[in-house]
Amino acid sequence: MSEHSEVPSSEEAAEACIDEFIDYFNARDLDGISELFDDEVTSGFLGASGPQGLVQSLADMLLAQPALVLTRGELGTEPVAVAWIPDGAEYRRMGFLAFTLNQASDGGAIIEHLEHSQDEEPELLAEQPDPGEMAEWEDWAEWDEGEESG
Repeated sequence: MSEHSEVPSSEEAAEACIDEFIDYFNARDLDGISELFDDEVTSGFLGASGPQGLVQSLADMLLAQPALVLTRGELGTEPVAVAWIPDGAEYRRMGFLAFTLNQASDGGAIIEHLEHSQDEEPELLAEQPDPGEMAEWEDWAEWDEGEESG
């Protein structure tokens, strides 16, 4: 966002919100993710509603797939988060997350619905994660696990 723009456009706010979600997810910062949710957030694929329910479902998902990472993608003109898991020396796409956003009181955006799709969408554009860059997230996960168990 430029210095001259005090209030982000709804498109800029939506993109910033999704970027934050991806960053928090990859850092395993579930508290950060919960701050992005509307008080009445819902999700069909997680089978939960409300910030606490969704955070718990995301935590369960990460326990089942600890190496899962997200990258930014575009489905047509809509920003999405693309899910990946390691598959040898590369990553394999596991679908994507689509967001329904609402304007927050601070002019930003908040997530009011989160949906997952495993459909192969021909217009989905996303770069595969770089294993070298993903090593940073793995280090954080190991550090967090060491802190929790200690």
